[in-house]
Amino acid sequence: MILKALNTLQEDLGEEIEDFFFSYKAFIRPENINGAYEVFEFNLISIKRLMAGFPDVGIMLNRGWMITKFFDEQDVIKKIICICKEDNHNNTYLKIGTYLRIQRN
Repeated sequence: MILKALNTLQEDLGEEIEDFFFSYKAFIRPENINGAYEVFEFNLISIKRLMAGFPDVGIMLNRGWMITKFFDEQDVIKKIICICKEDNHNNTYLKIGTYLRIQRN
């Protein structure tokens, strides 16, 4: 599996480098099949941004949220693909879907 494309849906940068929020759409496909891909969405949010906008006694249970100190969105996706690799494409997509939100038509 490879990352075919990564589109930025939303970008919100604070005044400091540790203050950010991004929303992405990732197009992931098998290496050997051109034209076939699945679309996933996910968000990257900094620890600082999360703490500033999150209630003190809150809870957040959401798929597709990556909480990071620094961002490298392509590295995040490549790591997820690597740890989710299975013997067939459907199983790999299902495992990736435990981390990212899969988009169905």
